[in-house]
Amino acid sequence: MSAREHSADCYLILRADTHSGGKYVRDLHIVNMRKSKPKLQPDEIAVKVRVRIPDQVFTQPPFEAEIVVPEQDVIRPAVTIEGEGQ
Repeated sequence: MSAREHSADCYLILRADTHSGGKYVRDLHIVNMRKSKPKLQPDEIAVKVRVRIPDQVFTQPPFEAEIVVPEQDVIRPAVTIEGEGQ
């Protein structure tokens, strides 16, 4: 008998601490989580995450997971810069 599986989606909002003029990332912070596509600050990125879990894990001890995100899957904010007097 196969286990029934459920899924849930969310967006992790991330911000990196950088140094050397933004060249190197020192640390990464999850600053928020949203169920729908978020509006972002210029220094934030969003990663859409889908978690798929079989029913049976809810009756077993907790587990851990590692999420690896390829660069092409990162959602970057749209930034508009207006000049003076516009």
